Amino acid sequence: MPTGGGKSLCYQLPAIIMPGTAIVISPLIALMKDQVDQLNLREIPSAFINSSISQEEIHDIFMHARQGGYKIIYVAPERLASRQFIKLLQEINLSFIAVDEAHCISEWGHDFRPAYLKVNNLFNSIERIPIIALTATATPEVRQDIINQLKLQSPDIYIRGFDRNNLRYNCIHTKDKLKQIINIYRSMNSGSMIVYAGSRNRTIEFSTGLQKLNVPAEYYHGGMKPVQRESVQERFITGKTKVIVATNAFGMGIDKADVRHVVHVDLPQTVEAYYQEAGRAGRDSLDAECTLIYHPEDLRLQEFFINSTYPPQRDINKFVSKVESYNEKIADNRSGFNIIPEAADIANYAGMPLTIVNGIIGFLTRLEIIKPGNSFGESQIRFTRSREQIREYYETTTDERREVLDAILRSVGSEAFNTFCELSIAQLTNRHYINPTILGNSISAFQFAGIIDFRGTHAETRYYLDKSQLKNGKFDEEVKHLEKRRNHANEKLKAMQIYAETLRCKRHYILSYFADQDVAENCGNCSSCR
Repeated sequence: MPTGGGKSLCYQLPAIIMPGTAIVISPLIALMKDQVDQLNLREIPSAFINSSISQEEIHDIFMHARQGGYKIIYVAPERLASRQFIKLLQEINLSFIAVDEAHCISEWGHDFRPAYLKVNNLFNSIERIPIIALTATATPEVRQDIINQLKLQSPDIYIRGFDRNNLRYNCIHTKDKLKQIINIYRSMNSGSMIVYAGSRNRTIEFSTGLQKLNVPAEYYHGGMKPVQRESVQERFITGKTKVIVATNAFGMGIDKADVRHVVHVDLPQTVEAYYQEAGRAGRDSLDAECTLIYHPEDLRLQEFFINSTYPPQRDINKFVSKVESYNEKIADNRSGFNIIPEAADIANYAGMPLTIVNGIIGFLTRLEIIKPGNSFGESQIRFTRSREQIREYYETTTDERREVLDAILRSVGSEAFNTFCELSIAQLTNRHYINPTILGNSISAFQFAGIIDFRGTHAETRYYLDKSQLKNGKFDEEVKHLEKRRNHANEKLKAMQIYAETLRCKRHYILSYFADQDVAENCGNCSSCR
């Protein structure tokens, strides 16, 4: 179903009717909170479990769930790796599992989340129960991959259609994007507007430009402190802020009915992402505008993002060569291993963008080609502050340190508030996909802030490249797969470029992309048809 089509009702209503507790797997923290608040207001007992709540709150939810206290529990996909959560599922009466934003389970979807792959592994631990998978943006290829990944047997497939005839699709070709936003804002008679930008800096740039011209705008991105994001979101939802300039971190799961215009000032990476974000307009079924402000130079930003996410083999080879060259200048007695310096240092030394270096480090770490050396051993950690103080630190620190703190808490649990607990550095880097350099820096920051005692030698640069692993077939196979995913991402970007540049009907192009069969050649209402 399209955005705003009523997908949530497809699992909320059965959850109310069926005995037991439904588990809803969702990547959207904002959606979880919004829906749980709305359900509880309607006296439908519900809860959510994600990184925004404390271990003590999670413990309370587990206790209540064991007593049959909830009809619906929303969980982040990363929770599926938790032994405590699996144990909970074994102990409660489950009705079914809903996989929301199901395109995330497909590596050919536009928002692939590896943690989603653990959904089917649940049935190694619990009895298989019914599954419903929901998405607004699945092409035929992704639909089939969802079926395969979840191992669904003869599933019923429902496609309501992708068209929302109250939305008008426009594309404006210009380099002066701020001027166009101003023109759109001044043409609005009521409601609010979302402006999507391709980076955090761009949100600040455009919101500042709008404010200087007396447009009541604010910015929103994932790098802001949680309390700041909540405050901005609240002012937008209540109508105090008319225009919000945001990255794609904003809007998923936010049910604001009167968005009259969604503007993209940077080219999205996929048609799926554009369709989903544009679909946040007109959820009250009244007419709304979806406008892409495009310039051919926009392609460079997305091409850079793709190369950072799926680094080319030539960049991987260059990285390895530069690490080896770096090690020739230092003394190290580890045969076959090379020390990995700080990501910023190797980027500067190699003359490579930092984002690409981080992408390579992440890729090689997942393959256990980059790993902690023997000097790490099994470290120990103890929290030296209360849960409330840890929560306060969590809310004020950076996204990177929040990610590390989440991973540590999932690894050691609440016992670490009372005594030293074993902490596997290898598990943090490999299982939780934590960048080694970020992990070392974060542990140092936690020690400096006085929130942990740490016994071990995490030493920021003491991660190693195991050259022997570069010569096996698995590495070559993974590099080829990475190449395949990069090519696929480039094909998706090309489809988005065609949408921006085509003179054909914009609505027809989008609906044909999703293989919607009931498509008119000309809608008579988009920027191409008018």
